[in-house]
Amino acid sequence: MPSESRPRSWGGELVFFLNNLENLSHADARHAAGLFVDVRDLFLADHAHWIVCGTTEVDRMILRATPQVSGIFPSALELEPLTAAEVADLLRRRYSAMQRSRSPVIPPISPEDGAMLCGLYHGNLRSFLKLLQDAVLAGAGPGGARALSTDRVLSLMGREHIRAVENSLGRTAWMYLVETVKGTQRDAPIWGAFRQVDAASRTQKKPPVIKPHFDTWIEHGAITPLATPPDGQDPRSRGDRYRVSGNAATALAALVLAEGRDVQPLLSGTAAGDQALLAIPAVTPKPAKPTKAQRRGRR
Repeated sequence: MPSESRPRSWGGELVFFLNNLENLSHADARHAAGLFVDVRDLFLADHAHWIVCGTTEVDRMILRATPQVSGIFPSALELEPLTAAEVADLLRRRYSAMQRSRSPVIPPISPEDGAMLCGLYHGNLRSFLKLLQDAVLAGAGPGGARALSTDRVLSLMGREHIRAVENSLGRTAWMYLVETVKGTQRDAPIWGAFRQVDAASRTQKKPPVIKPHFDTWIEHGAITPLATPPDGQDPRSRGDRYRVSGNAATALAALVLAEGRDVQPLLSGTAAGDQALLAIPAVTPKPAKPTKAQRRGRR
């Protein structure tokens, strides 16, 4: 804040937080990068300190987009997402803090089950807590209070998340994501790492057809990049690896659950952080069509 704008009695420092920038779309982030250049003098005002909160993508697209702004902000400090044990402990503390009497309390979900669901959101604690809140409200009714299971949460929120994710991605991109992750009844769902080439193989589309839809998944947060290759996958193989994330993960899990199939590998893998559980199933290629010469030989 410029000195002439501050009260004369003010003798301390001011700290400004710019929070939740990860919620910006890619287009809005590019616009924000331009705004940061326009107001860069504010970041250098005496007695003012600025903290920008978001994701590594925010750091790349906004703070490192131009040399004028990049030189003002130091390198980003990365906060690791809460571990499954930390999420479970957070829920226990939250339940204890909200208890208003000594009578027994029925939690909305057990801390352990909550930790498994939180893993779907890859560190986005706010979206995870909203999932629990919406599920509790959707499941409220006669019959008395009871804790929700992971399957119950997915069943309650599945339809809403399917509709929301499909509207966000567009029908074609959503259907290709379903084909990539869920597959058919004969396929094992891909709950772990996959590349763009894997998406092309599962959908039986050429990579140039899949690429714009893949970019849409990334832009809308339906898939999240993995920093390192999962155990059991060759780090030298080409292509960045991603896994389904957030409401897209809960929507796809609900679809699989509705078919009577198991979603526990998804939940167990994210909670334990064991990348070995997230190995991509082998894709069985379709047999090649016989050539004309081969067909003549059969005759």
